[in-house]
Amino acid sequence: MTSGSVKVAVTFSTHIQTVTAVPNLSARIIRAARALTFIVVITASWACDDSTGPESGPLAGRWRSPASVSYDGVTFTLRHEESLLIGEGTLEKTPPERALVIGQTSPGNNVHLTFSAENTIPALFLGTVSADGGAMTGTIWTQQSGAPASTITIQRQ
Repeated sequence: MTSGSVKVAVTFSTHIQTVTAVPNLSARIIRAARALTFIVVITASWACDDSTGPESGPLAGRWRSPASVSYDGVTFTLRHEESLLIGEGTLEKTPPERALVIGQTSPGNNVHLTFSAENTIPALFLGTVSADGGAMTGTIWTQQSGAPASTITIQRQ
């Protein structure tokens, strides 16, 4: 072992101790995740601003997620380019809030969506697309403590 590798190991160990000693680390991580989600959605929206529009993929179009005990309903429009889903809509709450949606599809009609809005913890949806493409059924949840997961069906409008 060279002295350089020992130095790296010591530096790594010190870094771990510093991170674990930071107060409110989980709150900072959540804030960072929200900011990152927002930045990714905005960047993707700008990048796809001149795309062919809602008709570009099988999941493109207008959708509505119903409200559940723990989650507000949301009406949104998706653009679908290859396996990437990008959209925006409105949270159904008082007053209504703008919501951003980003996600992806994978083989076997699987879909993953992240819903985010200002001053909220993003909600994650993992489900499957119906054979006719008119609905997505799955589970929605968030990292918020105490918020249970809900099974929902998102309907094409």
